[in-house]
Amino acid sequence: MGRHAKTFSLRKRKDTGYWFYKLKGWKGYKSTGTRRQDLALEVVQEALARGGGSLDSLRLYAFPFFIRDTCPRTQHLVGEGKETGNRHLREQRRILERYVLTDPLADTPLAEITRGDVVTFRARLLDKLSGKFRTVNKTLGVLKTIFGEAVYREDLRSNPAQGIGNTKYRVLKSGILTLEELLRLFPADTLKPWKDLTDYTAFLVAAATGMRKGEVLALRWMDIDFDSRLMHVRTAWKDLDQVGIPQGGEERITPILLWPDRVITRLQELYAGKNVVSPVDLVFCYADGRRIGNTWWQIHWEAALEKAGIDRVGRHLTPHGLRRTLNSLLRAANKDPAKLRAALGWKEEVTQDGYTEFKAEDLEDLRLG
Repeated sequence: MGRHAKTFSLRKRKDTGYWFYKLKGWKGYKSTGTRRQDLALEVVQEALARGGGSLDSLRLYAFPFFIRDTCPRTQHLVGEGKETGNRHLREQRRILERYVLTDPLADTPLAEITRGDVVTFRARLLDKLSGKFRTVNKTLGVLKTIFGEAVYREDLRSNPAQGIGNTKYRVLKSGILTLEELLRLFPADTLKPWKDLTDYTAFLVAAATGMRKGEVLALRWMDIDFDSRLMHVRTAWKDLDQVGIPQGGEERITPILLWPDRVITRLQELYAGKNVVSPVDLVFCYADGRRIGNTWWQIHWEAALEKAGIDRVGRHLTPHGLRRTLNSLLRAANKDPAKLRAALGWKEEVTQDGYTEFKAEDLEDLRLG
């Protein structure tokens, strides 16, 4: 260890391959959360830079979390064959660094943190982040993940955040469009109000199949059955450069549920206009084949609704609302809810109910006499 021998020691467990470290004055070793020695040394150096701290301080325990190569929770999930997206890790890490490691709670010994401490921490957050309830709840979620992993690894006997619920607040659901408004957005004889065939067809596919943004933008030509007018939803973008299985953990097949002939025609036009060299090419992409991202998706949506004269802001109309719109229209038309769940990728009725909104005229048949 050279000159560091007096301030810390580092050793590797043969049974797991993980590196453990001990600072001067500690009675026991602590996991670095990594099997790589260079990353383990970074964890130790960070601990030393912060003045050592207590063996059980939340700061030192939490430091390796949400970095793919060092995060104990991620390594735990990988061992179970589960995946964690890079975007999720980045967001969790940002919250950890911004709101947890900067709070006095981080200097508290891990084993001494009580439920009352967590409640007080939440109160400080609510005061600091006035009105940002979602961020407060996400921060509590980060803490719960850390404490939960500590209990799993038997570094803690109990979870001090257990039983502490999220702060309730009103969530604005995406508004839905009428069939007449959909016709204004996707006319049969023109591409207006869209910029070009690519954005027209991408959003038309979302409106006609209920596919999520990540699923639409990950669609490849081999996923489209032109003859049967079906979409094979095999993958979805999880991050800028990461593709995984669709939300819900399963692939699915969904028919084109709205205006199938129009959708197929537009897709064929798009295909004909591209220099397609492989069935694995992305359907919706830039001219050089690069994937389209979230910013493109949002900008083109906002521009189209403005040109169509539809109040996007006041009605909270989002691209994801196309999914709610399709489900609501088909349920109002008495289509089989179970088959709809299969097509749109839901497993639970309660989830589908959250995506259902009936108009007043849809309820007329409930009247007696």
